Amino acid sequence: MNSTDLGDLRVVAATAAVLFASIGLIVMMQGVTRARSVSTGAARFVAQFAAAALGFSLVGFAIGFGPGDGGFGTDWYGLDAVDLQARLERFSGTSIGGWLMLHLAAAVLFVGVALAPLAERTKVSGHAIAAALLAMVVFPLAARAAWGPGVIAAVDLDGAGFVDETGTGVIAVLAGWVGLTGSMLVGPRLGRFGPTGRARVIPGRSIPVAIVGAFVFMVGWMGLTVGLHREDTAQLGEVILAMMLSSAVGAVVAMLVSWRRSGRAGALSAMRGLVAGLVAMAAPHAIAPLWAVVVGAVAGGLAILVVVGLERSRVDDPLGAVALFGAAGLWGLLAVGVFAQDGSAVQAGFVYGGGGDQLVAQLVGAVILSSWGIVAGAAVFGLLGLVGLLRLSDDEELVGLSVSEQKGL
Repeated sequence: MNSTDLGDLRVVAATAAVLFASIGLIVMMQGVTRARSVSTGAARFVAQFAAAALGFSLVGFAIGFGPGDGGFGTDWYGLDAVDLQARLERFSGTSIGGWLMLHLAAAVLFVGVALAPLAERTKVSGHAIAAALLAMVVFPLAARAAWGPGVIAAVDLDGAGFVDETGTGVIAVLAGWVGLTGSMLVGPRLGRFGPTGRARVIPGRSIPVAIVGAFVFMVGWMGLTVGLHREDTAQLGEVILAMMLSSAVGAVVAMLVSWRRSGRAGALSAMRGLVAGLVAMAAPHAIAPLWAVVVGAVAGGLAILVVVGLERSRVDDPLGAVALFGAAGLWGLLAVGVFAQDGSAVQAGFVYGGGGDQLVAQLVGAVILSSWGIVAGAAVFGLLGLVGLLRLSDDEELVGLSVSEQKGL
């Protein structure tokens, strides 16, 4: 078996793992939302997958990865004239078909994260349309900008360029801002906040189920990293180790912060810290285990504080996706400029005697992705709101989605 065959095999395995990340996200959502919405929640996940997969394959892949030197591709729309067996030189010889497969799974995951903050109060039809638009346009443009011949990838500050080896920026940060914008536009679930604005707890169906989902998600996210990682495969063990350490300490710190604030180190906080620490590793190949622990610790604590801050701002996000992905992801991008060791495609961070070029490059990418997330979220959800396809009526929400949209099935 030659190296090209091994590369394609790795992409196939990574694609399967990314789909597991989506499954983990679904399980987490089913755990933190109410039983009365479970059946419709399952139905919308199927609709979400179908809409995102079709939208990305037929339009999004051409925009993000098709031929062309501009901000979007000019060919391959509808998968027309695509030689799936041809090799993409800029991606270590991986076949076009393999790259389509991996990024289709990544697009589905991105859509799931972006729509998570809107759970239990949107129409299935609007949910599916939003999934299609996000996969067709929003994700591909960001992917091309950061991973292809786009404006973020073109950043070069004395040799320092934007680094996002795990999807922390293109998937997590972008989805976090899209989800935050959508949640603010759709408004909170009925009863989530009292007359004075104080947050009320709406218990989910099963926190143990959500925690199982978090571990499934962790395995899948690591698989995405394996698929996107284009450096020496001998580094993959170190990459996975750094991510596991960051995730583990994120869970511990999140529990400690939760205990310090409320006197309870809850399982939900632990789950949030686990995911936040994982997502914060934007360049695990360039960060030593010691500093991976620091990155994860900050991410875990930050996730809890952001969840609290959003609640005080009357933003309803059942999973805390904005904090776990958006906030932790932003920290992870910037952490590269602080803790990275000097190596391939990465300049040394401050702790290794480097200057500020790598940090500035990361900041530029983070600002562009965040801005695009806000603009795209406002456009997609604002349009759906205008045509009446976004928010459920009060009566439909009160009886629960399983009754109002699935007739109890």
